[in-house]
Amino acid sequence: AIYRQSFGMAHSGSTWNAAGTWEERDTTKWMKDQLQSKLVGLRKAHEGLNIETTKLSKCAGESRVLIVRGKKRAGFEFELELHWTATSGADSHTGTVSVEELSEDSLGSWDLAVNVHSGNASVRRAVATLQKEIDAVLRELSAKMIEQW
Repeated sequence: AIYRQSFGMAHSGSTWNAAGTWEERDTTKWMKDQLQSKLVGLRKAHEGLNIETTKLSKCAGESRVLIVRGKKRAGFEFELELHWTATSGADSHTGTVSVEELSEDSLGSWDLAVNVHSGNASVRRAVATLQKEIDAVLRELSAKMIEQW
């Protein structure tokens, strides 16, 4: 599912590809660095809980910028696992969230699995609200990848 997000920009491919027919640039290392930077430390308050992501323990996949017929397109496929803590007063809860199939095609509709090491169903529901924040980060990085590459 590498790509589908098109940005109507003029050709900016390599000089050898003046017609802009097809060019692919690997942005995997850049994207993994950005995911580490942007996803660790995400904070959200929900139903009296203060939730924060503390560690990106899995970041497997790839990302690319494609130039097809003179237009840049971003594409990625990743599997992620983030550790989180949720606090409310003296209570503290921990766990992980994971995404098995995350791609540019699934933005806004991917599944977030919440694993609660300590806590209950209300903690699980609160942590699941991180999905919107993670999705926003990925949309931002897709656009930034197009600009920089």
